[in-house]
Amino acid sequence: MQEKKWLLLLLAIMLLIVMSGCDAIKPAENVKPDATAAVIIKPIEIKAADTPTPEPVIVVRDPVKSHSAMRIQQDVPVNVQIPSFYQAIDLDGVNHCVYAFTNSDGRTEFRVYAEVDELEDENVMNTLQGFFKADVYENGDEYYVQTNKDDNPINISTELPCKYYPCDPPTKNNIKAYVRNRANEQKKYDKAVADAEKKGEPAPAPTPYNNLPIYTDSTEAIEIPREVKVMKKDPTLYYYVDIYGENVYRRYATPNGIVAGFCRSDENGKIVPGSLMIDYQLDFIKEHFKGRKVQEKVANSIYRIPVYITLTSGETRTVFMVYQE
Repeated sequence: MQEKKWLLLLLAIMLLIVMSGCDAIKPAENVKPDATAAVIIKPIEIKAADTPTPEPVIVVRDPVKSHSAMRIQQDVPVNVQIPSFYQAIDLDGVNHCVYAFTNSDGRTEFRVYAEVDELEDENVMNTLQGFFKADVYENGDEYYVQTNKDDNPINISTELPCKYYPCDPPTKNNIKAYVRNRANEQKKYDKAVADAEKKGEPAPAPTPYNNLPIYTDSTEAIEIPREVKVMKKDPTLYYYVDIYGENVYRRYATPNGIVAGFCRSDENGKIVPGSLMIDYQLDFIKEHFKGRKVQEKVANSIYRIPVYITLTSGETRTVFMVYQE
C-alpha cells in the first residue's frame, strides 16, 4: 500500500514537469517590434574590371561626286573659239544653238555649248563650260536634244582639223599626203588596239582627225537647173548667181566614198572639213537665183542653206544651216 502512494506521487511530479515545459515554449502574444531598432546593411564592394579606355573611332568617307543637270546655253560667248567645221543648224522645237558636222562614217555629230557643275556631297566644287556631245531625235514635226550630264566638255584642240587634212585646198598632192599619213596613223592605232586587247585593257581613243571625212571628186551624172553652171576648169565645181548678184559655189564630192552630194565651197573648190551635204533640190531653186533685179545685201544678214543631217536614231532629215555675213 505504501508503494502505491510513492508511485502515484512520482507520476504527479512527472506530469507537472511536462506541463511546465509546454508553457515555456509557447510563443509570446502581443509582442510588437521595436520601431527604433536600427537596421544596418553593409554595402557590397564591386571592383571595376581592369580594362583600358577605348579610343574614339573616326570614320573617313570619300565624298559623293556627281554632276548637276546640264545647262545648255542659247548662244556661245564671243570669246570662245568655234571650230571651223561646226555648222549652226536650225531645229524646230529647239530654242538654243546646235552645231553639226559630218564625221568619217558619214553620220552627223552634234554639239551644244553648255555648263555643268561638279558636285561633292551636293556642294558645287567647280563649273565646267564648253562644247558637249549631243544627240538629236525627232518628235513629230519637232526635234529635241539630249545630253549626258556626266560627259566632259570637248577638247577643242582635238576637234580642229588635223595638219594632215587636205583643206587648203584639196589638191591631188596633199590628198595623197593625207591618205598616206592617215594610213600610217591607222596602222599605229590598229596596233594599239591589238595590244590593248592582249592586255585586257580598253581600246584607246582614235586620233582626232580620223573622225573627219576626206572629200573626193565625183563624176556621177546629175540633173541640175540651167541657172547652175559648171566651172570649165573643174567639172566637179558648180556655181550659180544668187539674188544679190554674187556667185555661190557648190562642189560635187563624196565624203570617204559614202554618198556623193553637193557641199559648200569657195571659188577654188575648197570644202570645209566636216561640211554637211546640201539638199540641192531645195538649194537650186529659182528663189535663190538672180532675177531681173538684184537685191541689195543687208549687213549682218542671216542666211539659211538646206542641208542633210542624220539623226541619232538613224533617219535622214533636211534642216537649215544658219550663218551670218
